[in-house]
Amino acid sequence: MDTRYEYAEKYSAGGYYPAKLDDVLNDRYKIVRKLGYGRKATVWLAVDQREVRLVALKIMVSARGEEDIAHELHLYQIIKAIPKHNIGIDGLRIVIPDDHFRIHGPGGVHLCLVSKAMALSADQAMSCKPSSHSEIHTGSNPQTPMPFLHVKSMLREVLWGLDFLHRNGLAHGNLHMGNILLECDSMVLENADLERLRQTLWDTVALKRLDGQKDTFAPQYLVQPNPLKDFRSRIRYVLTDLSGGFEAKDASEVPATMLEHYRSPEFTLGEDIGTPVDVWAFGCLTFQLLCNKTLFAPEMSKISAPIQDPMDNHLVRIVEVAGPLQKVHYEAWPNGRKYVTGFGFSQHIADGQGPRWFPMPTVPAQIGILEELFYKHKAADMNDKAASQAVNLIRKCLNTYPVARATVPEILAHPFFAGASAAYSHDVQRHGQSIWKHPKIWVNLPQCCK
Repeated sequence: MDTRYEYAEKYSAGGYYPAKLDDVLNDRYKIVRKLGYGRKATVWLAVDQREVRLVALKIMVSARGEEDIAHELHLYQIIKAIPKHNIGIDGLRIVIPDDHFRIHGPGGVHLCLVSKAMALSADQAMSCKPSSHSEIHTGSNPQTPMPFLHVKSMLREVLWGLDFLHRNGLAHGNLHMGNILLECDSMVLENADLERLRQTLWDTVALKRLDGQKDTFAPQYLVQPNPLKDFRSRIRYVLTDLSGGFEAKDASEVPATMLEHYRSPEFTLGEDIGTPVDVWAFGCLTFQLLCNKTLFAPEMSKISAPIQDPMDNHLVRIVEVAGPLQKVHYEAWPNGRKYVTGFGFSQHIADGQGPRWFPMPTVPAQIGILEELFYKHKAADMNDKAASQAVNLIRKCLNTYPVARATVPEILAHPFFAGASAAYSHDVQRHGQSIWKHPKIWVNLPQCCK
């Protein structure tokens, strides 16, 4: 199937809502354009007919339970209650819905979140890469990394969003490319000709069942996503989607929504988690943006033997790339002894050239193939000094010992960001909230880590 469109099979019980162009939802929001889709939602540009404005309308899959929905909405309420002087002069870096409602579809009840319209996501930006750190244009080769200066700026702004959450006792819990959005220029968007924004049936593909029967759940056509890349702001990125977020003081009921390749060892094994899971995901994100490769994807591995269990597969990749796990992880990993010994990989996953033994190091960060992968795939416009700083930063993020993993303020102070963190520190401290001394927030720390 053409990956420009969502899978038609996801229009089913528990799946997508069959929205169409010109639909009016909640007697208020008229759909005019499709902005994108993800595993758990489709996103549309809509006209708010009551307040005469353009908004983003995120229609969730109907499989989400009421408890899960209430959890996410509660996190948004916490953020809304934070005093403005604690946000910073540059404004909030988290997309907060200003309205929500539920609609009934053939596959169940769907939560709809209404928020400010955004230009495009980071993964959409990868297919229309910027020619410099200050602009975005279409036509670039999607197989090459984004320009280094632009990536550096994006990563810094992602950190600002994470720092805001962590300082206020929250974790994002689902950081990945699709949850980083580039803002629209609101003034330009609001003054745009609506007909220029509106999609037509020329941007659709008809849906027909192979058996010729009428489908109960699916729409008559799929709409090709068309993000608002022509209405981008000065390059300003924000975070979105707190469906996987949690309060760090109580992470007992955390939705397991994080994408597999971004999951830390403690998250993968279902252990107690805290804000360090965001830092691990940020390390994976940094590698992906600088190298245009997914760090823990199977194709990045030198291990040829198939590993059927998804959890085993991911943990083996982590050991291969980042080095040994902690003792508590091996104890919690049911099949760990099948694949890994105290000294490295077992014969079971030899790569055809004999077992790949890794001696147990004094400093775990010194082993694994992270550096090899990074220098093989890094952006061509990154000099040696920047590359050395970048891979060192990623190492600090991918420390398998959660309490030793870098904090967001420590990452902002890393030489890789060359003074940008100091400017942010000054901005936040002007508003009476220092970011440099807030503690790492950890939930229900395992006894072996105390």
